[in-house]
Amino acid sequence: MFVFYDENSEPLAIAKIQGDKLAEREFRFMRWQTELSELRLSPSPVSNLICINSNFSIICSEYLLTPSKYDFKKVFDLYNRIGTVKNASNLEINELKLRDEIIPDTPIKAVLHYFVSNPDMESSLEYLYRLIDTKRDILGTHMCAELNKLTDLQYDSWLEIMDIENFGIVHGDFKPQNILVDREGFYRVIDLQYYLIGNRSWDLAFYLSKKSTFVDVAECLDEINLDYIDRKRIIFFYIFAVVVGIKKKNSHVSIGNKILPAIRKYWESPQ
Repeated sequence: MFVFYDENSEPLAIAKIQGDKLAEREFRFMRWQTELSELRLSPSPVSNLICINSNFSIICSEYLLTPSKYDFKKVFDLYNRIGTVKNASNLEINELKLRDEIIPDTPIKAVLHYFVSNPDMESSLEYLYRLIDTKRDILGTHMCAELNKLTDLQYDSWLEIMDIENFGIVHGDFKPQNILVDREGFYRVIDLQYYLIGNRSWDLAFYLSKKSTFVDVAECLDEINLDYIDRKRIIFFYIFAVVVGIKKKNSHVSIGNKILPAIRKYWESPQ
């Protein structure tokens, strides 16, 4: 990372080196969103310099600040602003190409490719079954059975969970570290390598999966106005966002404080 300062020693812009394809992808989004300046979705772009005889680029953009404390209503406002973009035609790129650019070679990219951006029920469910099975050593047999039961029963309500009307731009890695604030107080997203067209509930659920407990999540959801279908969808995505990121160390804490209470709350929702 390189930071550039103005004559008053105030940070003005920031540059980073990354793979040229990722840089082009991120710069494409930043350049496009400047045409929708009222949305203030990401930093304003400055330059994308390709390093000669290499596969790297130096991407430079507006310098943003880290909030002293994250305000969930402002996070939700950013989530809604991103949601005003419904299809990839705004980005001048084919939606399938946007999805295919996400090579599923890491857990987060796999869930984005096979589940979040995949409107096909059968293959999405098959992915969830595979995901649960790969976590069997961490989750244990009982928890895997609970998650498989949850997944089994989604056939009847899949159209609610993967509602095509809820598809739009998904950041993909929507977490506090990737949410900064400009000098006018607007939250914006950075690290845009994973964005695609998919079920937008993933972003909010992924953000909430970083909370310490499901109690914290429930408090956040109580702050915003969601109908029971939207709330149920967020909880469903939240459960699998936790599963994707769960680690062997302290897994019992994630299961006891996050996954189990979320499953109980999910079944309490109207069916």
